[in-house]
Amino acid sequence: SGASKNDTPQSLLRGSSLEVLHSFGREYLELADEQRKAIYLNNRKAYNEKIKKGEYDVEMAGLFIFLNKTCFNGLYRENKGWC
Repeated sequence: SGASKNDTPQSLLRGSSLEVLHSFGREYLELADEQRKAIYLNNRKAYNEKIKKGEYDVEMAGLFIFLNKTCFNGLYRENKGWC
């Protein structure tokens, strides 16, 4: 990898996916409830579309984490028909 022994955890995070997620999380929490709900519903729709298409990728993993961290309607679950 491109990391060296002089890299600190903070320098490795700069520009990384983790930094983007942390930044988004802070911004998301500052929004009004209706705005957060709209973002949640859009992300849930995108997640469900990926399931239907069988697109199990990094974006889907990020959506999964987002939905579980924000859960407007309870915890993650699957319908019995999907098991």
